[in-house]
Amino acid sequence: MKWRWHRSLIFWSGLLVMGFINWAWWDSCRMITGIGGHGWTMASADAGLLVSKVDPLEAPGFGANREKSESLTKAWDLSLPFIVEGGGAEPMKQPAWVEEPRGPGQSLESRWEEIMAIAPAGMMTAYVPYWLVMISVALLWLSGLAWRWKSALRDTR
Repeated sequence: MKWRWHRSLIFWSGLLVMGFINWAWWDSCRMITGIGGHGWTMASADAGLLVSKVDPLEAPGFGANREKSESLTKAWDLSLPFIVEGGGAEPMKQPAWVEEPRGPGQSLESRWEEIMAIAPAGMMTAYVPYWLVMISVALLWLSGLAWRWKSALRDTR
């Protein structure tokens, strides 16, 4: 008896998750969507996920934000993950630097190093690109499907 993969919850759940990640990747190149509170923010921007530790006095409560923005990268620019720390400047009041496009040939990491150089000490930003999230989820999904296939073969014996 053959395993009917199209009837598997693992198969359809994986397709749903992969579709959501593709949409988030596409959306992050056009919009900045963020959520944060108690000194931490998480944003979907620049074809990846940005997790930042900020001054708790500047972001004491919980909040969410979504705004149209020019991305610092394109979806097909496969940037590497990075972590950048603040340079020790005075606390910023208005982050006008977010809207500036990066220069020709400038990597996303070097652009964020420039941004964080004017950020206060103790501030940190970590970037995980969506292509890395997609590969990680695909490997988990495929290993789940392989496990299900093997157990289905074992059950038919």
